[in-house]
This record gives sequence, structure tokens and C-alpha cells, in this order.
Amino acid sequence: GATPAAEAAAMCRDRKRTVTLVSAAAHPDTINTIRTYCYGAGCEMRLVPLREGKTDLAALKDMLAADVGSFYVQQPNFYGLFEDAQALGQAVHEAGAMYVMGCNPIALAITKTPAACGADVAVGEGQPLGMPLSYGGPYLGYMATTKKHMRKAASWGRRWTTGGSGPSY
Repeated sequence: GATPAAEAAAMCRDRKRTVTLVSAAAHPDTINTIRTYCYGAGCEMRLVPLREGKTDLAALKDMLAADVGSFYVQQPNFYGLFEDAQALGQAVHEAGAMYVMGCNPIALAITKTPAACGADVAVGEGQPLGMPLSYGGPYLGYMATTKKHMRKAASWGRRWTTGGSGPSY
């Protein structure tokens, strides 16, 4: 899930919105991967602080400036708590930024869908679906986005969404 999260952050940037906000309740490996992608692109990543183990909504609203391109939150978060994903998404969209949710596919059976929470992009790790590990892998990341943002998705995603005929530019 870390690589799709970083790819989603990259696809949400534009010329004026280069900052990525990330919940401090995300998995540390995901935070570090997003930070690495941002550093390589010359962009900034900022952590949104926590309140009682969840993303602090008031702090998020204060941090949503005109230069913020996206906000990433995990559902459930690293501490096993469920975020108020719908309220977070609403705040992000009111500021004009894109909302990225990292979702555990098993937890999606009991939570609202990313679309119902207003997510522009949903990413995650497919390994909880039962792929056995051998020699450190395989892991499987997934990414889904709304039709409006499909053209910004990574080229490997476009290949599969265009009927397998390769990327369409």
C-alpha cells in the first residue's frame, strides 16, 4: 500500500498545489515512502497531528492552505482506529484539495466505501486478501480513482483501464 499511496500523492499535485498532507496515524512505512516521492519531486510533505489516536480534524482544517494538493488517510489507521473519513473528506474538498484514502480491503466489508466518504483516489495493500509471502514477497498494491481523475493515474493503471491495449495519452 505504500507505493500506491505515494503514486496517488504524485497524481494529485499540480503547478500551484504541490504540498501533500498525510495523517500521522498512517503506517510509518507509508509516510516514509510518500516523503521519499515528495523529496524526489522537490515537493513538500506535512504530517497532520493526532488527537486521541485519530487524525485531528481541526488541525487538518488549519493546514489546508492554497498550496495543498492532497490529503492521505488510512482506514483503519495504524493504531487500528476508524477515522471519521467522511468529515475528513468534506474538509479536504472544501479547501479544493484531493482526498486519498488508504483502505484495508478486509475492513471495507464493514466500513463505508471510499467513494461514499468522498475519496478521489483509493489505494491499499492487497496482501490481506490471502497472498502467501515467499522470500519477502509478493505484495500487491491497488489504486482506484474516479473517472474525472483517470487520466492522471499512473500509466500502468491506464493500461488496464483501456482494455489492455497499452497506455493511452
